[in-house]
Amino acid sequence: EGHIIIDVCAYKDPKMIHCMLIESLKGAHENPKYANLFRSRPARFVLPLRSEKTTCDLVTLGGTEAKAFFTTRGLIRVLPEILCEMGCETPRINYPRFLGKKYRYFYSISADVDLENPGTLIKVDTYTKTYKTWSEPNTFPCEPIFVPSPGGKAEDDGVILTSVLWGSDERKVALVILDAKSFTEIARTEFRAPTPVPKCLHGCFISA
Repeated sequence: EGHIIIDVCAYKDPKMIHCMLIESLKGAHENPKYANLFRSRPARFVLPLRSEKTTCDLVTLGGTEAKAFFTTRGLIRVLPEILCEMGCETPRINYPRFLGKKYRYFYSISADVDLENPGTLIKVDTYTKTYKTWSEPNTFPCEPIFVPSPGGKAEDDGVILTSVLWGSDERKVALVILDAKSFTEIARTEFRAPTPVPKCLHGCFISA
């Protein structure tokens, strides 16, 4: 329809890169500004592919609040639509069916480190701009992986897989399974590793 839609986890500026340095991580709990630096929001940019010079909004696509305008220098300035008022990172969608296509739901880890449960998982509805969450005190989930139900019809017909670590027990590990529709837990398996387990950022599911 004459537009390219780009959804990203956006930060106000690149200063958040410094939050990932080892020295910054060591002192994160003592830095009152750390949470504000490392605070992203899921943003949608809509890029018009063809447009005549005008002072009006160049985005003619329905269902979005994203905007684009010509500047006085003849460049196009794009203003994003915020999809959720929670920080989101490592977002996943129903990739088998919706990669590169219009989708409705994505699943992510909260990037707001000052939340009561900073390891909160989030399901965002990009149509209604609402979200559901799952969390457990003192736990730290990894990237939520969507696995579609065989023969499923709906976009969110499937489960979410995430590995979970505990802040109070560095050898305790779990695989938690959520129903993707309701975003409630339906199963888990817990075990203890012989050594401390580091948190991983990304994951994948390979069907047998």
